[in-house]
Amino acid sequence: HTPPPPPPSPTPASPPPAPCPRECERLHGNGKCDEQCNTPSCLWDMGDCKDLISEVLGEARMGNLDAERLGELIASQGGFMTRAMVLGVCLGLLGGLCTAIGLCYIRRKKRRLQLTNRKYTPYGEADDEGPGLDPAGPDSAEVIS
Repeated sequence: HTPPPPPPSPTPASPPPAPCPRECERLHGNGKCDEQCNTPSCLWDMGDCKDLISEVLGEARMGNLDAERLGELIASQGGFMTRAMVLGVCLGLLGGLCTAIGLCYIRRKKRRLQLTNRKYTPYGEADDEGPGLDPAGPDSAEVIS
Protein backbone atom coordinates (compact mmCIF):
# COMPACT_ATOMS: atom_id res chain seq x y z
CA HIS A 1 0.00 0.00 0.00
CA THR A 2 1.10 3.66 -0.34
CA PRO A 3 2.52 5.68 2.52
CA PRO A 4 0.34 8.41 4.01
CA PRO A 5 0.87 11.92 2.67
CA PRO A 6 3.22 14.16 4.64
CA PRO A 7 1.67 16.52 7.16
CA PRO A 8 1.03 20.05 5.95
CA SER A 9 3.89 22.44 6.49
CA PRO A 10 3.40 25.06 9.21
CA THR A 11 2.39 28.53 8.20
CA PRO A 12 5.43 30.79 7.99
CA ALA A 13 5.96 33.21 10.82
CA SER A 14 5.38 36.85 10.11
CA PRO A 15 8.56 38.70 9.20
CA PRO A 16 10.24 40.70 11.96
CA PRO A 17 9.43 44.39 12.08
CA ALA A 18 11.62 46.71 10.10
CA PRO A 19 14.42 48.20 12.17
CA CYS A 20 14.26 51.79 13.25
CA PRO A 21 15.78 54.05 10.54
CA ARG A 22 19.13 55.63 11.38
CA GLU A 23 17.86 59.20 11.00
CA CYS A 24 15.49 58.54 13.92
CA GLU A 25 18.43 58.26 16.31
CA ARG A 26 19.06 61.99 16.04
CA LEU A 27 15.33 62.84 16.04
CA HIS A 28 14.50 60.94 19.24
CA GLY A 29 13.44 63.06 22.16
CA ASN A 30 13.11 66.34 20.23
CA GLY A 31 9.53 66.84 21.46
CA LYS A 32 8.01 66.52 17.97
CA CYS A 33 6.33 63.41 16.58
CA ASP A 34 8.37 62.50 13.51
CA GLU A 35 6.18 60.41 11.18
CA GLN A 36 8.99 58.12 9.89
CA CYS A 37 9.89 57.29 13.52
CA ASN A 38 6.30 56.70 14.72
CA THR A 39 6.66 52.89 14.69
CA PRO A 40 6.83 50.23 17.41
CA SER A 41 10.46 49.43 16.54
CA CYS A 42 11.36 53.12 17.13
CA LEU A 43 9.22 53.13 20.28
CA TRP A 44 6.91 55.75 18.73
CA ASP A 45 9.73 58.25 18.30
CA MET A 46 10.97 57.41 21.80
CA GLY A 47 7.75 58.69 23.34
CA ASP A 48 7.39 61.87 21.27
CA CYS A 49 4.30 60.40 19.50
CA LYS A 50 2.68 58.26 22.23
CA ASP A 51 2.94 57.70 25.93
CA LEU A 52 5.11 54.56 26.03
CA ILE A 53 3.81 53.28 29.35
CA SER A 54 0.17 53.60 28.24
CA GLU A 55 0.96 51.88 24.95
CA VAL A 56 2.78 48.97 26.61
CA LEU A 57 0.03 48.59 29.20
CA GLY A 58 -2.58 48.61 26.43
CA GLU A 59 -0.69 45.89 24.54
CA ALA A 60 -0.53 43.83 27.75
CA ARG A 61 -4.28 44.35 28.27
CA MET A 62 -3.57 46.24 31.46
CA GLY A 63 -4.80 49.62 30.23
CA ASN A 64 -6.75 50.27 33.43
CA LEU A 65 -3.45 50.85 35.28
CA ASP A 66 -2.15 54.39 35.17
CA ALA A 67 1.55 55.27 35.32
CA GLU A 68 1.38 56.22 39.01
CA ARG A 69 -0.23 52.93 40.06
CA LEU A 70 2.24 51.01 37.90
CA GLY A 71 5.12 52.83 39.58
CA GLU A 72 3.79 51.86 43.00
CA LEU A 73 3.46 48.22 41.94
CA ILE A 74 6.99 48.14 40.58
CA ALA A 75 8.44 49.85 43.65
CA SER A 76 6.71 47.62 46.18
CA GLN A 77 6.53 44.53 43.93
CA GLY A 78 3.07 44.08 45.41
CA GLY A 79 4.70 42.82 48.61
CA PHE A 80 6.12 39.83 46.73
CA MET A 81 9.74 40.82 47.32
CA THR A 82 9.25 40.96 51.09
CA ARG A 83 7.42 37.63 51.11
CA ALA A 84 10.05 36.03 48.91
CA MET A 85 12.85 37.28 51.17
CA VAL A 86 11.14 35.99 54.33
CA LEU A 87 10.47 32.64 52.67
CA GLY A 88 14.09 32.43 51.51
CA VAL A 89 15.43 33.18 54.99
CA CYS A 90 13.08 30.60 56.55
CA LEU A 91 14.07 27.94 54.03
CA GLY A 92 17.74 28.74 54.61
CA LEU A 93 17.37 28.41 58.37
CA LEU A 94 15.42 25.17 57.99
CA GLY A 95 18.08 23.76 55.67
CA GLY A 96 20.85 24.75 58.06
CA LEU A 97 19.04 23.20 61.00
CA CYS A 98 18.46 19.93 59.12
CA THR A 99 22.12 19.84 58.11
CA ALA A 100 23.27 20.44 61.69
CA ILE A 101 20.98 17.68 63.00
CA GLY A 102 22.20 15.29 60.30
CA LEU A 103 25.86 16.00 61.08
CA CYS A 104 25.28 15.52 64.82
CA TYR A 105 23.56 12.20 64.12
CA ILE A 106 26.43 10.99 61.94
CA ARG A 107 29.02 12.10 64.51
CA ARG A 108 27.15 10.33 67.33
CA LYS A 109 26.82 7.15 65.30
CA LYS A 110 30.53 7.22 64.43
CA ARG A 111 31.52 7.75 68.07
CA ARG A 112 29.26 4.90 69.17
CA LEU A 113 30.92 2.58 66.63
CA GLN A 114 34.35 3.56 67.92
CA LEU A 115 33.34 2.78 71.50
CA THR A 116 31.95 -0.67 70.67
CA ASN A 117 34.94 -1.73 68.57
CA ARG A 118 37.57 -1.14 71.28
CA LYS A 119 39.63 -4.05 72.56
CA TYR A 120 41.19 -3.99 75.98
CA THR A 121 44.20 -5.83 77.35
CA PRO A 122 45.39 -6.06 80.94
CA TYR A 123 47.61 -3.06 80.11
CA GLY A 124 44.87 -0.80 78.71
CA GLU A 125 43.35 -0.29 75.30
CA ALA A 126 44.79 -2.50 72.55
CA ASP A 127 46.61 -0.96 69.59
CA ASP A 128 45.62 -1.86 66.05
CA GLU A 129 46.58 -5.37 65.20
CA GLY A 130 49.61 -5.79 63.01
CA PRO A 131 49.91 -8.38 60.28
CA GLY A 132 50.27 -11.92 61.52
CA LEU A 133 49.16 -11.24 65.10
CA ASP A 134 46.39 -13.24 66.66
CA PRO A 135 43.50 -10.96 67.59
CA ALA A 136 43.33 -12.59 71.04
CA GLY A 137 46.99 -11.69 71.68
CA PRO A 138 50.08 -13.89 71.95
CA ASP A 139 49.94 -17.11 73.93
CA SER A 140 52.32 -17.11 76.93
CA ALA A 141 53.94 -20.32 75.63
CA GLU A 142 54.76 -18.57 72.36
CA VAL A 143 56.36 -15.64 74.20
CA ILE A 144 58.61 -17.95 76.30
CA SER A 145 59.80 -20.05 73.37
